[in-house]
Amino acid sequence: PTRNRTRNHCEERSDEESEKGTTHMPLESLQFASAREDRLNAKWKRRRDIPLAILGWIAVAAVILWAAGHVARSLLLLAIAALLAFALAPAVKLFQRVMPRFLA
Repeated sequence: PTRNRTRNHCEERSDEESEKGTTHMPLESLQFASAREDRLNAKWKRRRDIPLAILGWIAVAAVILWAAGHVARSLLLLAIAALLAFALAPAVKLFQRVMPRFLA
């Protein structure tokens, strides 16, 4: 004989769940577990993302400094060439009197 009795939300289980030994958790517990899992996932995401962001910004800064080093080197060579041309201008004028300018 089967008994008809009402079950509350903690006792509601299907026959398959009873055979497997699994229990049905109340909705409030599932929501709490889900919220807790979300917090833990967010915590681990922050722990992963912050160091990655720092490493990314360090890499960007390194690339900028590397490029600035090449630009600075080019500008330094240009400045040295300008100073050398300015310093040699009087000698070129002197030699220009006796020979063509491109040879002076």
